[in-house]
Amino acid sequence: MTGQLRTVVLDAADRDAEAQLWSALLDIPVVHRSADWTTLQGRDVRLAVQLAPDQVRVAAGPNQCVRASGVANGGFVRLRRRWG
Repeated sequence: MTGQLRTVVLDAADRDAEAQLWSALLDIPVVHRSADWTTLQGRDVRLAVQLAPDQVRVAAGPNQCVRASGVANGGFVRLRRRWG
C-alpha cells in the first residue's frame, strides 16, 4: 500500500498573514477560510494554515536557539542550517 500526502499543515499565530505569504509565494488561491483554519489549493498543491496563538516565527540563523511551542525538552529547539 502506498501512502499519499494530501495536505501540508502549518501552525501560525497570525493565520491570515501566513496564508497570504504562501498564497503569494506559491501563486495559489485561498479556497476555504474558517475561524481557525485556512486552506490554499492549486497547481497540485494543497496547504492549510491553522491558528496556533503560541506559535513563534523566527528568522533562522546558524545555531540560533529559540522558544518554540510543543517542544518536549523544556521548550527550546536549536535551529541549524548547513551552508554551501
